[in-house]
Amino acid sequence: MEISTILLSHGFLIYGSAIALIIISAIMLKVFYSSSIKMKLKEYQSEIAKSHSKILKLEASNEKLQQRIAELENMTHRVRIA
Repeated sequence: MEISTILLSHGFLIYGSAIALIIISAIMLKVFYSSSIKMKLKEYQSEIAKSHSKILKLEASNEKLQQRIAELENMTHRVRIA
């Protein structure tokens, strides 16, 4: 009776250890995946910030160019009148 009890307890110990390893592995995988996603998110946010900065610079440049075009059109209009 004791041998079967010992074998049975070893079986539970082995299965319990296997389940614990599976759970620990799953947790580690989830943590790794989560940190990977957070890193990608930070990269995307950085790219968005850079793109936004470029857009603002281009808008300012575009506005200056539009003002310059308007000035040149006025000068051309004045020359035609004179």
